[in-house]
Amino acid sequence: MVALTPEQYIGSGKTILISTILEQLLIGYSESKNKSAVLYFFFDFNDVEKRRHENMVRSMASQLLMHQGSSDSRELQSLYSSCLFGERQPTCDALLVTLRQMMSAFKEIFIIVDALDECTERPELLAVIEEIFEWNETNMHILTSSRRERAIEASMELMTAEEERINLLSTLVNPDIRTYIRHRLQSDQKLKRWRKDPSIQLEVESVLMSKADGMYDAYTAPPYLGQHNYAHLVLGFDG
Repeated sequence: MVALTPEQYIGSGKTILISTILEQLLIGYSESKNKSAVLYFFFDFNDVEKRRHENMVRSMASQLLMHQGSSDSRELQSLYSSCLFGERQPTCDALLVTLRQMMSAFKEIFIIVDALDECTERPELLAVIEEIFEWNETNMHILTSSRRERAIEASMELMTAEEERINLLSTLVNPDIRTYIRHRLQSDQKLKRWRKDPSIQLEVESVLMSKADGMYDAYTAPPYLGQHNYAHLVLGFDG
C-alpha cells in the first residue's frame, strides 16, 4: 500500500499525479491480458455522491462487474436476495463482503482512492480502508492520496511502512505537471483546434499552473472558452 500526502493546501498536484498513474495502469493491466482489475474512486467536495464512503464501495463492486465482462454476478445476486430482492439497501459491511468475494476471481487488483480528505464520512472511510487492508490479499495493491490531516495520517501510519508514505512538495511536483500539460496540449485530439495558436496554449498552461498549482477555477476562463474547465479539457477530469 502507498499513501501520497501533498502539502496542506488544496491543489498541490495530487489529482493530476493520481490521474496519470491511473491512466498508465488502465493501459498496462487490462483484464484481457492477465485477469487484472483496476478500481478507482475520486472523492470530491463538489459532488454530493462523491463525498460518501459507501458510494466508494458500491462503485468498486460495479467496476468489478464490468471487469468480469458480465451483467450478472453470483455474489451480487446473493446480496440482492439477502436484501429482500431490492426492498432494502445493503449495509456497507455486506457490500464489503461481496466486494471481497468478487475480488477472488482476479489475479491482480489495483485500488486507487484519491482525496480521502474530501470524504465527509472520514472515520467510516478510514475504517473501510483499514478493513480492506487487513484482508491481506497478496494480489491487491492500494494507492491513496489525501491532504495532511492528523486522523488520516495516523490511519496510514498503521497500514504502511515509512517508505510507502510519500509527501508531495509542490516545488518538486510542479515541473512534472508542466511537462504533462504541455504534452497533452500537443497530443490530445480534443485540443487540436488550439494547436496552431501558441498564445492560447500558453494561456491554458499559465492558468493551470497559477491556480493552486494546477487546480483550476472555471469562473476565471477567458471569454473565448466560455465556462469550460481547462483541467477537464486537458487532463480528462474535473478540477
